[in-house]
Amino acid sequence: MRFDLSVVLLGIAGLATAFPLSNVQDITSRNILAQSADTQPLVQRDVQVFEEIDVYVDSNGTPVSSSTRYSTSTISPPTPTSKPQLEKSPTAPAPTSAKPTSAPAAAPVPVPATNNAALGAAALTGSPFTLGVTYTQYHADGSCRSAADVKSDITHLVSQGYDLIRLYGSDCNGPQNLFAAIKGKKVWMFLGIYDPTQASAEAQSIATQLDNDWSQVHTISVGNEVVNAALGKSVGAQQQLVGNIVSGISAAKGILRQQGYKGPIVNVDTMVAVQKYPQLCTESDYCAMNCHAFFDGGRTASEAGAFVDMFVGMIKQATGKDRIVITETGWPTCGANGVAVGSDSQQALAVASLKAVTSADIILFSGYNEPWKTDTTGTEHCWGQAGNGNGS
Repeated sequence: MRFDLSVVLLGIAGLATAFPLSNVQDITSRNILAQSADTQPLVQRDVQVFEEIDVYVDSNGTPVSSSTRYSTSTISPPTPTSKPQLEKSPTAPAPTSAKPTSAPAAAPVPVPATNNAALGAAALTGSPFTLGVTYTQYHADGSCRSAADVKSDITHLVSQGYDLIRLYGSDCNGPQNLFAAIKGKKVWMFLGIYDPTQASAEAQSIATQLDNDWSQVHTISVGNEVVNAALGKSVGAQQQLVGNIVSGISAAKGILRQQGYKGPIVNVDTMVAVQKYPQLCTESDYCAMNCHAFFDGGRTASEAGAFVDMFVGMIKQATGKDRIVITETGWPTCGANGVAVGSDSQQALAVASLKAVTSADIILFSGYNEPWKTDTTGTEHCWGQAGNGNGS
């Protein structure tokens, strides 16, 4: 889930042509982050934001390029939000092992009575939900948690108000055990195919584990941060991975549609990877991306929501997708990255900001601490919204 904002901040050089025609509109009034022209770190202010679009034309009046700028004016601050009532607060970045790699909310939305196989095209943007959380089905030593363990874990998360649980893969009978834990409750499953090159086999495994009962499946993803992990490699290597994902989505659809699933199928990657390769979203039924203010290093916990919402707007513009779901976001309870400091209180501030400011549906990262991971950042083990759970 780490990322390099230098990719995002690259501008598009304007053509040396004639006159700009500007269209200025008031976008929103909210507590957001304002950034200076010399790209100093964002600071939190109460502002009104204006979008200014310059359209450049040649001597014949034909548009040849455009650019977008933002300006602000100060307004009264919004009413602060209260700290969410969670049992504890620690999530972790993208997985660093071979296994796939957070709180309360209002009353969850009802699960539709109809099987989603009958929902048709209307299901492809995904139903709204109140607040999601990620979950990984492993003990501290990396072994699989039992069906009883999963039921206990999930029952506690649901009691905290989460109405969507996200898994990353089909191993350890994860989909089957998760479904058994939430069946008949007002809770969705966001399931995952971890390896895009094995999409057909994992899709069939999911169908088998659920016995083709798709009634509580919100979305199925293909891959998680696959391209982001290769952003330091050659463009050719990145493009090959993009191709693998597109092929994986197609293969998964082939199996899942045959098995009666007609809900959304998406890829998940970071906002940086999605901005560089918009087809990760355009090939998906809606745009699903991970976005963590902590890894920017220049944002505090109270700025997390504005940071994420800034990227929601940018990715909508880059991909043309109206429906965006933030599939990972949160804050750790340990470690530090620049001005971003992990602690229980800072996590609570970040979650409050994310819930108050972010305009997209969000899935917090993660339900519990994940000691099974290899810790390369000093924060990998401590993102759990409910701490260590049963500690095993």
